[in-house]
Amino acid sequence: MKKFLFFLSIILLFTSFVVQSQWFSQVSGTSFSINSIYFADPNTGFAVGDNFLILRTSNGGNNWTILHTGVYTLWSNYFLNSATGYVAGVNGGVWFTSNAGSNWQQQSQITSNLLNSIRFIDNNTGYICGGLGTILKTTTGGSNWVSQSSGVNNTLYSICLINSNTAYIVGSGGKILVTSNGGTNWNSQVSGTSENLNSVYFQDANTGCIVGGYQTAVLLRTTNSGVNWINLSAGTSNPLNSVYYVGNTSVYAAGINGTILKSTNGGVNWHGQNSGTNNILHCIYFVNLNTGYVVGVSGTILKTTDGGELVGIKPISEEIPQKFFLSQNYPNPFNPATKIKFSIPDVRSSNLDVRLVIYDIMGKEAASLVKEKLSPGNYEIVWDAGNYSSGIYFYKLIVTGPDKSGEVGSELFYSESRRMVLIK
Repeated sequence: MKKFLFFLSIILLFTSFVVQSQWFSQVSGTSFSINSIYFADPNTGFAVGDNFLILRTSNGGNNWTILHTGVYTLWSNYFLNSATGYVAGVNGGVWFTSNAGSNWQQQSQITSNLLNSIRFIDNNTGYICGGLGTILKTTTGGSNWVSQSSGVNNTLYSICLINSNTAYIVGSGGKILVTSNGGTNWNSQVSGTSENLNSVYFQDANTGCIVGGYQTAVLLRTTNSGVNWINLSAGTSNPLNSVYYVGNTSVYAAGINGTILKSTNGGVNWHGQNSGTNNILHCIYFVNLNTGYVVGVSGTILKTTDGGELVGIKPISEEIPQKFFLSQNYPNPFNPATKIKFSIPDVRSSNLDVRLVIYDIMGKEAASLVKEKLSPGNYEIVWDAGNYSSGIYFYKLIVTGPDKSGEVGSELFYSESRRMVLIK
């Protein structure tokens, strides 16, 4: 029986990840690497990649149309609206469309260096960064690009614009650059790492995150405009390629081996999500709090409509535990989501009735997370307390089942409570 339960638990574990993965694949129609994705509105999006690949969707990714293929690799795109946009890539190439990508016109080329990231702060003012310390700026909607002095020869991978004067750029060798005067001067900040920094994104003028890595993951965070960058634990060794803020507290990152991370407290703590792929992921983008996209090698496009979180309970190990256990939630304190793990051993070769209940400080039931029969195993569930008030809560695991006579629900096998704190 235990051997049977062991193999059954493996099947349940596999099935859980297949069914409950909240990132699902979309059909891109290509096997080329997709390097960047950007949405002009919730329905209209564009993605670019190798071999001058340009894709467009007008229905939230249900269908992707290949608009263009060619020779050059494209690394970045940006759209001012559903019709007007820019793409940039190798050999200093910048292209412009005014008809939703049906036609593309190359803009004036003032460098042959690789161009990795393009962003606009308004219809006229935009920046590009790239190889050998390249920084370009336009104030004419791209009809003219002017080279700015970065003072470095590092490859610059990503740019984030705060306002018309302030911008951040990150690159190889742990390089961080910042300007506060529209690019007239670019000054270095101390990153504390020599690893490549691949992506930078700011929530506001003060708080931002940087991700990267070459040999291991790098995750940096600042709350004082980069005066200090704090090296945080990413919970993974996989290098990260892209970071994106959504709202005030949610941050996402993506990288190699299908890695997708999420923070629900502005980048302080991170947990992994199940992407359903082992492909390298290049870029992550969200159109609102719940709907996001990730692109990567081999034509990979993933989408979520619920913030990428697993829904419901999921098994987390193929081993059958020897005893009941309710773990302390993590993170704790938390905002707004936390994970709770518990273990159900093999008791009389029977599935048991399991309840996991949340109570407020007054002892009133606030939420019922689990109320079902479960086979022996180790389980995890996420409680999203986004709609609950700050305060002290208790969670209680109650397990009942048949006694020796087989009378259902007549014996209490386990009951345990723990305390947790929600801070908003």
